Amino acid sequence: MNLKQTALSFVTIFIVVLLVSVLVTYLYSLIIYNIDVINWETSFQLAIIFGIILTWLNYQDGKEKKNEQKDKNYISFSCNCTGIALCRGVY
Repeated sequence: MNLKQTALSFVTIFIVVLLVSVLVTYLYSLIIYNIDVINWETSFQLAIIFGIILTWLNYQDGKEKKNEQKDKNYISFSCNCTGIALCRGVY
């Protein structure tokens, strides 16, 4: 995952979490306190926290998948008459 993809992932997650938390805090204050107020502080805090954490998890998942792909290219299985032998391949 390069810098552009990482930034796009962060911005996307940030916007989605911000919109959802704005809606939730608005509806909560409307239903519980009977006033129409949005808690912007909490909304931005949640958006920043979830944006950072979920972007980092996506980045780690991408690295893990890349390493698994390397492992699949390195180890190959071959079948012969005596059974299955594990052979180390060369890139």
